[in-house]
Amino acid sequence: MLEDEGSGAPRGSAAPEPSKGAQVDKFRRRQRVKRFAPIVVAVLLLGILPRLVTASSSWAHVGQVGQPTTFTAATSSSPKTTLPTGAVTGDVLVSMIETPPTSTVTCGWGWTKRVDAVDGVATRVVACTTTVHLPQAQPAAVITPASAVSMVTTAYRNVDLAAPIGASATNLGYRSPSVTVSRAGSMAVFAHASAQWQLAYGAPRSAKLVAAVDDAAGSQIATAEQAVNTTGAAWPGWWHTLTTAAGTTTAGKAVATVQGVARIDATAHYRSVSTALVLQPEAVSTTTTTTGATTTTTGGGTTTTTGGTTSTTGATTTTTTIPAGPGVNKAHPFSASSPFNTLTPGGTSWFDTAGLHTWPAPAGQDNFRHWWVGTQLGITFSKPSDPSWTFTLPGYDASPWHRVEVATTMQVHAPANLTAQPSDDLIVIVADPVTGNYVEVWSATVNQSARTVTGQVWATGNMITGAGVGNLATNVSAGVRASNFSWAAGMITGTDRSSGQINHALAVALPDNMVLGGSAPVGPYIAPASAGNGAWPTGKIKMGSKIGIPAGVAKPAGLSPIGVMVFDSLQKYGAYVGDVVGGQWPLFFSDANSIPPTSAIDYGPFDPLVGYWDHNGSADMEKIGPLLRVANYQP
Repeated sequence: MLEDEGSGAPRGSAAPEPSKGAQVDKFRRRQRVKRFAPIVVAVLLLGILPRLVTASSSWAHVGQVGQPTTFTAATSSSPKTTLPTGAVTGDVLVSMIETPPTSTVTCGWGWTKRVDAVDGVATRVVACTTTVHLPQAQPAAVITPASAVSMVTTAYRNVDLAAPIGASATNLGYRSPSVTVSRAGSMAVFAHASAQWQLAYGAPRSAKLVAAVDDAAGSQIATAEQAVNTTGAAWPGWWHTLTTAAGTTTAGKAVATVQGVARIDATAHYRSVSTALVLQPEAVSTTTTTTGATTTTTGGGTTTTTGGTTSTTGATTTTTTIPAGPGVNKAHPFSASSPFNTLTPGGTSWFDTAGLHTWPAPAGQDNFRHWWVGTQLGITFSKPSDPSWTFTLPGYDASPWHRVEVATTMQVHAPANLTAQPSDDLIVIVADPVTGNYVEVWSATVNQSARTVTGQVWATGNMITGAGVGNLATNVSAGVRASNFSWAAGMITGTDRSSGQINHALAVALPDNMVLGGSAPVGPYIAPASAGNGAWPTGKIKMGSKIGIPAGVAKPAGLSPIGVMVFDSLQKYGAYVGDVVGGQWPLFFSDANSIPPTSAIDYGPFDPLVGYWDHNGSADMEKIGPLLRVANYQP
C-alpha cells in the first residue's frame, strides 16, 4: 500500500511476514523496506593453410609446496605456525590440530573448518584450510579453554580453489579412513592425532609421512599424504608406531631410520583419531593446433595426418584466477567466473511479463512499477588498526535451503562503531580488503562495548576467489540473502560511481507479488540461486532469475549519468533476483559505506534515477523500466 506522509513523496510499507513455523522463519527471510521511499559467428582466415585447433581438458596434479611448519605447547590458547616456505598467492594451506575434547578449536579468520572429530576420551582433531593471499597472516587457531595442543601446517599447489575439498572422513584409532576420489591428480592428506607423546609414527603403507610433532606431555599429531592418480575409493592402510630391532619405541626424530621395522601398535584404538582430506586438482586444458594437415580415418579405425605440422601448447589452468594486485577489486568483487562478473551471453532469449511494469494497485492509485535503490546497508572493509571483535556464530543445518554451518568463533578486525543495518534485518558485513575474507551475519546482535557479534544466520567467503553465490553440492552459502547470494554481490559502489561505469551485474530484490512461490518450504529457484523464498509469494519470477535489457535495444534519450551506468549494466550483465522485499517497488542496492545517502527521501546521487516526483513524473527508471525483460524462460 502507498500513503502520503506529507512530503509529497510516496512511501512503501512492509506487511508483517506470515508465520510459517520456526524452521521457515529462521531460514527463509524477507528483506523488508522500512521507511524507504518506494523505489520505483565470425571466421578469420590466416594465410592459405587450413588450421585445426582442438582443446582437451584434464586435471592438474596437486603437489606439496616447501616444508610443513609446526607448533606445539603443553598449554596454549593461540597456536600459530609460520607460513610454509615457497607458498604463494593461490596455494592452499592445510592445518591439522590436536587438542583434548574438553577444548574447542576455532579456525583463524578466513579459514574454513573441514574436520572436527573426537574419540570421546582424550583427543580432538581439527582440519582447517584457507587460500594464500600474500601478504598472508600466519596460520593460527584459538583453543578454548587453553590446553595442550599440537599443530602442523602444509601448503599445496594446483588445488581447485572453487571446490578444494573432494571428500573428508574420520576414524577412531590407528586405522586411516577410506575416502572416495573423484578426480585423478588429487592429493589425499592424512592425520593421526593422539593424547600420547614421543611415539614415532609410521605413515599408512601407501602414504608418505609429512610431519610429526608432540608437546612432550600429552598431545601429538602426525600427517601424511598420498598422490592419487586414479578415481574411486582410496584407503592407505593403518597408522603405526615404529620400534627398534630391540622392540622399544623410538623418539619421533628417529622415524627415518626405522621404517623397515614398523608394526601396528597393540593398542590400536587407544586415545587417538585418524582423519583424511582429499584436495581436488584444478582443471587444465591442452590446445593442439594442426596446420596444413589432412586427416584420414580408415575403416579399421587408423588415423593418419599428412602434410602438416602439429604443435601442442602446455597445460593452462581454466579455473579461478586470483588477481596479483592489492586484494579485493572493489569495482567488481568476487572471481572473474562469478555470475555477477559474467557478461550476458549473445543469443540470450528474453521474455516479458506484466509484473515487471505494473502492480495490482487499489482503484485510483498509480499502478506503474517504479524501480528504486536501497541505500541503508554497506560493506565494512576492515583495517589492521581496527580493534578485534569476537564473532560467536551458531551451528545450524538448513539443508533444504542448501545452508549448513558448523558453530564457530572467529576474531575479526572491524571499526569500533560497527553497527548492524538496516534496523529490521540487522545485517553485518565485514571484509578484509587484502585477503578478501568476509563474514556476513543476519539478525545480528552487536555489542560495541564488549566488541562481540552474534546472529542467527551467517556465512563466510572470499571476495577474491569466491563466486558470491551459494554451492548446491556442498550446502555452503555465500551470504545471508534468501537466495544464498552475498550481500556484497551486485551492489552499486563508490568505485562504480567514480569510474562512471558498473562493470558487473546488479542484485535486485522483488516484492512478493513479483516472485514465484510454491515448492514449500524452500520455494522455487534457478541458478545461480540455491534457495527460494518459500511458498507464500504470488508472482511469476523465480528466485535467481536474470532481469535485463536485450542487446540491441536503444538507450532512452535524456538519461542522467547514473541512469546511463544502470542502463549499460542491465544490458551487458543484467540483474539477479536475490531476495523478496516489502512494499511494491523492486530494489537495487548501493553500498551505504562508499555512497552515503544524503537524504532518506531524495536518495542523494540516486535522485535522478528514482526520484520521479522531482523530475516531472519521469526519472531514469521510468524510462528504463519498460525495457526490462526476464532471461531464458517465460514467467
